[in-house]
Amino acid sequence: MKIFTDESGDFSLTNTRNPSLVASLICTEDMYVGIRQFMNAFEQRYNDGEEIKGSRLTYAQRLKVCNFIKKNQSKLKISLKIVSPKKVTLEELKDFRTMQSTTFQQNKQRYINKGGKSREILTHFDKLVKIAQYQTRMSNEDFLQSILLVEQLLDVLTFCMAYFYESKYRRDFKDFSFVFDRKQPNKLSGMEKYFQTYVMPFLDAQSKLGNRIPMVDFWKEGHPFIDRYTLEVKDGNRGLYLNKIFGENCTFIDSKKEPGLRLVDIISNTIYNYLVNPNVQEYKECYKVLKNAIGGKENRPLSHITLRKKGL
Repeated sequence: MKIFTDESGDFSLTNTRNPSLVASLICTEDMYVGIRQFMNAFEQRYNDGEEIKGSRLTYAQRLKVCNFIKKNQSKLKISLKIVSPKKVTLEELKDFRTMQSTTFQQNKQRYINKGGKSREILTHFDKLVKIAQYQTRMSNEDFLQSILLVEQLLDVLTFCMAYFYESKYRRDFKDFSFVFDRKQPNKLSGMEKYFQTYVMPFLDAQSKLGNRIPMVDFWKEGHPFIDRYTLEVKDGNRGLYLNKIFGENCTFIDSKKEPGLRLVDIISNTIYNYLVNPNVQEYKECYKVLKNAIGGKENRPLSHITLRKKGL
């Protein structure tokens, strides 16, 4: 299974009414071949084979991409995570960061109380505490983006299991590939480094308690997902090796090298512009075409995150 993720918006909660979003395009292995062919032909026709950004498309070009998604919606699904200053305030984000810092401090103390002495782990806790606590270590915008990214990945994994549960998709669960658009050419950004270095180990620890991701209850041993990514935890339940799913399969690369990223950039830009300008006919029509490919609970297409209700 391949998942391409991109962001739109500045993730600022000050001096703006516009939302920010994380969009993921989920596709099967077979469909990825179709994506490569479509994007190569599309860019060859409209931009001499060079990368074409969603922000530069004409209405006709944008609609062509949306119709490609609609035509293949059984093998292509879109998942969204949106944050809006109308629903999340800067003060709530600051309170959330304080709560995160306190939680990491408490976890460090629990580790020590259980006899933990590893200097590497203790230093790891200290870095997490400072990153959550101090904007000089990580800006509010990067911190908010990292929260959305983590929540998005967990939702995407759940959605993959819920939507592609049928036996005809078994082989798509043998391997996962989570691909993100690298923002800086030669190094990871602060948000990207935070995600890879600090967040994933804690998600992995949580997953081994068996309480983080719901499982498809009729998949049995022999299914590639069960065999490769699950483990038995307390009380006979099963948990997931989240670090095996995400940590080994998450890559940040230049979108020029990946047609899946270029396609999700167009999707993300289209949905963002519709949210900001819902009465503009171009974006309204394109969103209408995309809507059936957007996955959500009870067919609700958009998902907001509210920090005061839950943490990372």
